[in-house]
Parts: sequence; structure tokens; C-alpha cells
Amino acid sequence: MVLVKGSRVGPFEILSPIGAGGMGEVFRAHDARLNRDVAIKVLPPEFAQDKERLARFRREAQVLASLSHPNIAAIFGLEESSGVLALALELVEGEDLSERLTRGPIPIDDAIDIARQIAEGLEAAHEKGIVHRDLKPANVKLTGDGVVKILDFGLARASDGDPVTNASSLANSPTMARPMTDAGMILGTAAYMSPEQARGKTVDKRSDIWSYGVVLYELLTGRRLFAGDTVTDTLAAVLRQEVDLHALPAETPASLRSLLARCLNRDPKQRLRDIGEARVALHAPSMISDVAISTDGLTTASRSSWPARLAWFGAGLLLSAGGSFLLAHRFMRPAVSRPPVVRTLTYSGTSGDASMSRDGKFVAFSSTRDGTSRIWLKQLATGEEVALTAGNDANPRISPDSSTVVFVRAAEVGVDLYRVPLVGGEPRRLARNVGGAEWSPDGKRLAVGRNLAKTSEIVFTPAEGGEEKRLIQQEDVVRGLSWSPDGQNLLFVSFPRSNSISSTKLRVVDVSTGARRDVYRAPAGSVVRAARWDGNDAIIFAWAPSPAGHDEALLEYLVLGSPTPVPLFSFTSVPQRMEVVGEGSLLFDQVSAHQNLFETGASVSIGRALTSGPTLDRQPSFSPDGKRVVFTSDRSGSLDLWSLEIATGALRRLTFDAASDWDPHWSPDGKHLLWSSNRSGHFEIWMADQDGSGARQVTSDGIDAENPTMSADGSWIVFTSSNPSGRGIWKIRPDGTSRTKVLVGNFVLPELASGSGWIAAVEILDTFTSRIHVVALADSSPIARLTMVSRNPNPGRSRWMADGRTLVFFADDEKGKGVLYRQPVIPGTNTDAQRTVVAVSDEQRGIESFAVSPTDGRIVLSAGGTERDVFLATGIPGIGESLRKENR
Repeated sequence: MVLVKGSRVGPFEILSPIGAGGMGEVFRAHDARLNRDVAIKVLPPEFAQDKERLARFRREAQVLASLSHPNIAAIFGLEESSGVLALALELVEGEDLSERLTRGPIPIDDAIDIARQIAEGLEAAHEKGIVHRDLKPANVKLTGDGVVKILDFGLARASDGDPVTNASSLANSPTMARPMTDAGMILGTAAYMSPEQARGKTVDKRSDIWSYGVVLYELLTGRRLFAGDTVTDTLAAVLRQEVDLHALPAETPASLRSLLARCLNRDPKQRLRDIGEARVALHAPSMISDVAISTDGLTTASRSSWPARLAWFGAGLLLSAGGSFLLAHRFMRPAVSRPPVVRTLTYSGTSGDASMSRDGKFVAFSSTRDGTSRIWLKQLATGEEVALTAGNDANPRISPDSSTVVFVRAAEVGVDLYRVPLVGGEPRRLARNVGGAEWSPDGKRLAVGRNLAKTSEIVFTPAEGGEEKRLIQQEDVVRGLSWSPDGQNLLFVSFPRSNSISSTKLRVVDVSTGARRDVYRAPAGSVVRAARWDGNDAIIFAWAPSPAGHDEALLEYLVLGSPTPVPLFSFTSVPQRMEVVGEGSLLFDQVSAHQNLFETGASVSIGRALTSGPTLDRQPSFSPDGKRVVFTSDRSGSLDLWSLEIATGALRRLTFDAASDWDPHWSPDGKHLLWSSNRSGHFEIWMADQDGSGARQVTSDGIDAENPTMSADGSWIVFTSSNPSGRGIWKIRPDGTSRTKVLVGNFVLPELASGSGWIAAVEILDTFTSRIHVVALADSSPIARLTMVSRNPNPGRSRWMADGRTLVFFADDEKGKGVLYRQPVIPGTNTDAQRTVVAVSDEQRGIESFAVSPTDGRIVLSAGGTERDVFLATGIPGIGESLRKENR
């Protein structure tokens, strides 16, 4: 059917042609029902002829139609009429950015406003799990009143139906902005592709962030960042050509340059993590001017909007919370014109815990690259790496005189502390059952952290070996020791002993008196793993707002006594360890993690994938009818609950709060969802309708309530509390009344069987051993106990089979590999001999959490892997100045 003026497609009357492109022709049409004009995009005939492709496109179009945002051109519907398949779209009047750019660069203030609106539209789509995949000036229109509209959102994926858009599929580009040749259209698309998209790899929202940076660069300069005579030449430029920020206008704010550099990092792991950060940064005052702010105009930084504070990174001023404290001696300096440079030092994907020699010649680190955890030594001048120890070893620390390395080695009980010359030799044991050690500044002794079954302590041991001296003992776990440069104080990370995610504290202890004081308390549910001194009166620490710890993290600087830390640098995930190695220089490691959902089959293998991509999809829970699982994912940029239909793969986001929502559980009647969220400031149990609507807080724990599970009749919710006044397992009515103790002590991860009314909960006995207690819901009377060994973050996580008397749980086998076991529970009977294997972690994917179908016993796993390497960042303003002074 040929469309001409007066033709009809469904209820739409064709008025005139607009343009054509790889996905067909576009017409202006009139909708008489609503008395409005629309754009009708006629799709190629091969769509209608390919039933599978058409069905896939319908599903994608339904998702895209759910987008409703002022900066996104809407999809109204999919129409079929007389053999014509067409999309009805919002008709956006005005010129697109590619047309506007023919007249030259856009003034900075206008470019910032356009970029902010694009970021707002992208953010709204990314929150729904939708990626554009073809963002470029031709797909962005400017209306007459200055409103930005992003066109063809997601249609690259909808048309292709494949998670990868590569050079071979560029002819299906959805661009329809104006008539153009296929070759020109393909070339235009290639110029804005991310490196991973150009290589044909799986793309996610970070690909859009790259394209966004390329578009922003073009707005400011008036020319393409990557250009070539052919598609091949253009793609080669995308993959290899240096990103020249010097071509930006001289008046471009430093903070805008920094934002561009983060968007245009070729490594997606190092790229800006979320487009919402760009939106926040573009609202910041530093985007408008680099003029220093007067001390009477200081601004409070909110902990709940931590990415916004990145905007101050290039301004050269650090501001306190109260408006009265200015760190003039450190940061009254010209704006930084270039962002920090990050250099990768190891490439094995198994390396971390790095320490650099004081002379800057060597880096010691641990790695399992050959299957055994050893200490390795890298010579920075040549890049040569050699194994220093035989294994199983970790956590190396080079002495201040660069002559010796201390490290920990696995023993029958815990790990022991050893020392070995930097040039190699036979290691000598210094202390037993330690958790880590740090050299004193003079190199004469070591501060050792030791985490025992019920308490933790810090002790001193002579560097040559000898009698220990205890400094402090406390209930909370001790990690990450760091000496002040003058040797008078120790900084360490202190966090709750249970598997709690309540607030982490940074503590300082006087090494002569043992007097302790808390210098910083992290927001509830956040992750802090690394902290270091930076001078005698200030510290730096790395933290992330997500409990998973694999989202983008922030390096912050805190002068002791100041109420508010200040952001300096951004990581892709929280470092396990970091070390200031020079002025502006930081040595650190980072973990890149991914977890997806899998359905096990008849064998004990991981099974077929239900989700994929660089996401953290975890903590699945089956609906009562066994047709869906609800799970936690970071795919929206924060931790939210998502629903997955097992049969079709259809995904739906259920929670939209900026806080962390995780550990979901269906009510037995399928009408409600339970989960844990810190949207009130700390983690509490929340409840909502099964679609996520009508959310309300159930508990008022005040510290940390997690792991909800519900009785068959819906009358009780059982959960974990980490409140020191009553740590353990509790039950509560859905209306928040009648809170009652079930198990008190170091108990976590309850799971309630609907059929029997039994509760399985994990008691953490020590670092490697846990025990599952099975008790009755009615009166907490004991039913049975199962003991297992597990080094997994969720030791003994369990789910009941439909009979309510068979338990599936996670533990380690005799080789230390993560395994799912199934075991019957018989009151008063040891059934360990009847334990059978359900699923086993493989070399690439470790099992983390799982769900059991209440209808047929099917199991859905969350499994994945991590890559960890060592990096060196230089050019971070404000850190390491004490080292410069020391080396004068």
C-alpha cells in the first residue's frame, strides 16, 4: 500500500511526508479523535513478514510506550491497516540538533541547558531499564520554546531485538529526523557509538552515557568528535582516537570538562555510572562560572544527594556543612583543568590488596591468577611481575624502609601473619590468627587486627616478632587499620558483627592510651571498606550508597572535627584497600561484579540464563503460583525490586524510590510483597501490593531490619534485627504491632515454611562456620539443627520446599566450592547423611542466593563472578600533601 495525502492508517489520516530512513518512511498525520497531528512511521514490510521479529517488536514497543517524560517524544501506539505496519508517534516541531549545529557551536549556557534536558530524559528511561542505543544530534529536537525532545528512544533495540547493535546492523538505524542516504545515516550512527557497541559487545545504559558525551562535545565545539570517510574509518576513530578536551572553548567550566572526561572514558567500568549524576552536575553553580565563591555563601551538602557534590570537584573550594569552615590552606587554588588520570597496573582480574614501596619502585599485591593465592611483586619501571610467596597468601604490606613485606597465610584456624624480604626468601611467622596488619611509620612494630568469635581486638606486635600487646577490644568487627603519619593514632573501620548493613563507623584510637572516638558514621546501608590518614588531622575514605558495594563509590576528605566530608574522586566500586602514595596519587583496587538469574535443570549445573548483562540481579523469590520471581537489581542505577515472568522473560520494575530496596519476599497469598528498604533513613521492613504500589513501613527497628518472610495465614512477618538491644530473629504483625522475640543472639536470614510453620535461621558461630536452627513459629521451640561451613556473604541462606519439611540451603563443600544442598528436616533427628547436592558453582559463576518454586520445586539461582585489579590514580587534588612536605 502506497501512502499519499488522504490515505488512512487506522484512525490516522495522512497529511504529508516528513522523511525517510533505515526503518521506513515518516508522515505527518491527523488524529481526528483527539484533534491533533502525529508522526506516522511506516515500518519495512519485512517486519510484518517475520512473526518472531514482529512479536518481539510489539513487546519492546509496549515498554517504550510506558515512557512518559517531557524530554522524550512519546509513542502513542502500533497500528496495522491494509498490510501497513506503523508506529504513531508524538509530532515534534522544530529543528534537530544536527541541523542547528550546521550553524556552528552552541553557546555554553545554552549547551548546558540542552545537555541537562537530554540527561533528564535519559535518566527517566534508564530507570525503566530502557537504553536508547542510537543517541546523536539527529535524534534530538529543539522545540520553539526551548524544550528538548529525544526521538526514537529504544527503537534501535526494538527493531533489532538483540542486545547488541553492531556495525553489521547499522542499516536498521531508526533515525528519521530528515531525508538522508543510507550511507550517510550509517556513518552518522557510527560516530556516536560507544566503543563496546562498535566492537559488537553487549551494551547497557553506560553506552548511552558515552554517546551523550559525544553529543555534548559536539554542542560545545560545533564539530564531530569522531569522523571518517567510511564507516570503518569512523569506528576506528571511536576505538582509538584520543579524546581532545583542549578543543573545547577556553571558557568551558572545569567541572564541565571533568564531566565530559568521565562520560568519554573508553572503559565502561571507569565511565560515569549513572546519567543522573550528569543531570545533577549540570544544575550545579560551578557549571555556570568558575569564579570562587565567597566564604559567606557556603552551601550545605546533603548525604542523600551525594552525586551532586561531584560538581564541586573542579571548583577549587571545599565547603563545610555549617557554612563556617573553609579549607583554605588546601584548596584555595585555580580550578583543575584536567581530571585525574587512572592507570591500570594489573590485568589478571584476580589482583588486589596492593601496597607500594616508599621509593615508588615496587607494588606488592595478592593474586589468584594461577589458581593459588600468592603475593606478587611488580617492578613499576619495567612492568615485570613475579610471585614472591608460595601461597595461600594475601594482604601484603611493604615496610617503610622498602625492605620487607608482611602478609597473611591460611592456617588450620584462620590466618597467620608472616614477613619475607622484598628480594625473596623463606617467610617467617610473626603472629597467629590475625585479620590484617599495618606497619607503624617508624617500621618498628605492626598494628594487627584480630576478629574472634564474639569480640575483635587490635594488638601491637614487634616487627621482628615477640610478645604482643593489646591496644583495644570491642564487639564490633575491626577492618582497615591505618596509622597517622606521626604514629600517635590508629584509624580503622568498625562495623556490626552480624551480617547487618547498619551504619559503619570510622574510629580513631590513641595508641598510647587506647582512648577511642568515632570520627564519622556512614549513612545506614552504605558500604565503607577503605579509609586512610592524609596528614595528622585529616582522613580520606571510600564509600558507596548501595549495600551491594559494586555501584559507583566516592572518595571523600574529612578534616577531623569537621561535620561534613567533601568529595574528591569517583570509583566504579568501593575499593577493598587504598593507599596514598604521593601528592595527588592514590593506589587502590576495584571489583567489577555481575550477577544474573539462572534456572536449574535436571543436572547440578547453574542452568539456563533468565537475565543477562553487567547487572547485579540477586535475591530471587518465587510468586505462589510459580510463574514469576521478584528480585533485586541495580539495573535502574539504584537497588530496586523487579518482577520477571519465567515463561516470557518479561521484566517489570516494581519500586522507584532512590533508596535501596532489596531482599524481597512474596506473601503466601500472592497479594503483597515484603522487602527491606532504607528509604526512612535506615533499613526497615516494608510491605506493598504485589505490583509495588501502596508501600508502607511495617517495622520501627531503628537500626537495621532485614530478611522478611511471612506465615501461611499472613498473620506474622518474621525478620532479622541488628538492633543491639535485641539482636536476632523477631516476628511482628503486618500492621506493625505485637513485636515478639523468636531467637536472640547472632542469628540472621530467617525463612518460614508455610506448610509446617517452622522457621529456619542461621546462627553465625565464627568466620567460617554457621549453624541453621529450625524452630517453631508459635513458641520458638527447637525442631532441629544443621551445621555447615560457608565463606559466602550469605552463609546458610535457606529456602523451604513446598512440603515445609525439606530445606535447601547454601554452604561450601569439602573443597571450598559454593554448593546448594537439599536436606530433610525431621524433629530430633540428625539427617546430615541424607544431604544431597542440588547445584554447584562453576569456575565462572558462584552461587549467591536462590529461590525455590512452591509449586514444583524448580530453583532459580543468582550467580555471577567478579574481576578485581589494581589501579593508580594521579592528579587527585588535595591528597598526599603531607608526603610532599615529608620528602622535601
